[in-house]
Amino acid sequence: MLPELTLDEPRMIAFTAAVALAAGFLRGFSGFAGPAIMVLVLTQFYSPLSVMTKVVIIDTMSFLLLGPSTIREFNRRLLAVIVPATILGLPIGVYLLTVTDPLIIKRAVAGAVAVCVIIMLIGVRLRERPPVVAQILVGVLGGAVLGATYIALVVMIFFFSLPVSGAQSRANAVFWGIIISFILILTHVVLGNTTFEDLWRSMLLGVFYLAGTGAGIWLFRRTGELGFRRAVLWLLLGLAGIGLVV
Repeated sequence: MLPELTLDEPRMIAFTAAVALAAGFLRGFSGFAGPAIMVLVLTQFYSPLSVMTKVVIIDTMSFLLLGPSTIREFNRRLLAVIVPATILGLPIGVYLLTVTDPLIIKRAVAGAVAVCVIIMLIGVRLRERPPVVAQILVGVLGGAVLGATYIALVVMIFFFSLPVSGAQSRANAVFWGIIISFILILTHVVLGNTTFEDLWRSMLLGVFYLAGTGAGIWLFRRTGELGFRRAVLWLLLGLAGIGLVV
């Protein structure tokens, strides 16, 4: 049985802060990889439920920088469909997270990441935006996976496969994440999975994540994104492989 991530021991805090700093950097640059990195690493040592309820809080800190940097580029019509659909799927995933064996959830996290990363590495691109029904199905499926694993890559695949610029895909991912993260935090507070102590401790560690995010945004504006993004995907795939066998 894996121990709880309580953030009340110096070693635990230091380790989580280091993971948050590195994950925040990847979040700032790619727009999507940070939470997956944190979940994949931390669930190797701590129970999935205790990890995910804190990662979602830590990740919200990145929006202080990501939001203003992308506010002019996201597609409002697209998010008007995807966000409500995701909200419909969230309760399914949250329920599974709270009742399923932690080891199964850990394997599910790794498996979901591996499948999504392989699809992204193949480079699936759509010639036009899918119909609204398809968008709703993506949102519901993405919400269910997100609620159970806090892996947003299902929706990220959809955003980054659309025939739009990388900047707009990144902006869509960011603003979808802003809305859904706050709803997910509220859900866990209502269910009693997150306490006030969890909130403030996670927000303090979020400062490290925020610092990493700032560095990632700085690099994103000054370098080519394609090679680095593929490197991030290979890193995710490697971590997913470890999660499946360890």
